[in-house]
Amino acid sequence: SQSVVSTSTFPEISWTTVIDSDRYELWVNNITTGESQVIYETNLQTTSFAAAPANLSGGTYRAWTRAVAPDGMAGLWSNPTTFTVLNAPQNITPSGSTFDRTPEIRWSPVVGASHYSVWLTLRNPGEEAVPVLVDRFVTDTLIVPDTDLEDGRYVVWVQAISEDATESAWSAGSEFTIGGRPEILTPTESAVTSATPTFLWSGITGAERYEVWIHRMVMDVPQSRVVYDANVLVASFTVQTPLEAGSYRVWVRAISEMGE
Repeated sequence: SQSVVSTSTFPEISWTTVIDSDRYELWVNNITTGESQVIYETNLQTTSFAAAPANLSGGTYRAWTRAVAPDGMAGLWSNPTTFTVLNAPQNITPSGSTFDRTPEIRWSPVVGASHYSVWLTLRNPGEEAVPVLVDRFVTDTLIVPDTDLEDGRYVVWVQAISEDATESAWSAGSEFTIGGRPEILTPTESAVTSATPTFLWSGITGAERYEVWIHRMVMDVPQSRVVYDANVLVASFTVQTPLEAGSYRVWVRAISEMGE
């Protein structure tokens, strides 16, 4: 048939029986990428095929089948059937930390999707997760919260939905933090460094500057501040005066343009 159907996984392909046939051939093209014969089977003994490779990507496909007689004479190819496999949405942003309390949540378009479902949850460690935005009919590939989000850690998921209400799998959760809390990337916890270490941390969207604070530690208790810089303009800092041998702890704080 010529009908177009949507499915969240690669579907079973089936066809009618042809009397006196010895076997069937199946040909499938990926219309989205233009790749021919992503599936090409020449010795099928049944009138269905469901062993498509699991790594076939989402997109629109077109399939034909034909019967082959015992003497090897092939019949005509069937009329094509066209179907769309829905991928889970990808490339979801934001990620990391931001001072923007109404951040744009974006994702890449999914072939075959007519709209999307978005689920945003406040998920602070040690606290019960709280849904703060649930929209099941987003027709664009972005959504902006209607109200300011409070400080905290968030996870957002997106799902593609076709016109016939077929749903893709949910995307992987994309985590982000409101309130601009940097994450120190290097050196790692308990690492041994030179006397003039360089600290790198995750940059914060909307940060005007950073404060860096280093304490000398004794028995895991802060004893004295040895380094303080309140006007670091990039997401890295190198100690200029060599530190004495010992244990130290570093804190980094982002300051927004509004002084948050």
